[in-house]
Amino acid sequence: MKVKELIAALQLCDPDLEVYSYCDHGQTPEKAQMPSIIYSNAADNFYDEYTMTEEDAEEEGYIVKAIVL
Repeated sequence: MKVKELIAALQLCDPDLEVYSYCDHGQTPEKAQMPSIIYSNAADNFYDEYTMTEEDAEEEGYIVKAIVL
């Protein structure tokens, strides 16, 4: 999903609705946390190879920037 697709979907919702996401097992929704920006080299699979700071991303050579909900 691209940010523009997320924004378009959210614009269709009541702004006071709670946001939920699937847990890591994909079996049950849980309340979503604030979005975070992460940096990595993998566009589809982050696991342990990511950072949340721009400085560390530069140091590690991470070029993928993504939003995590």
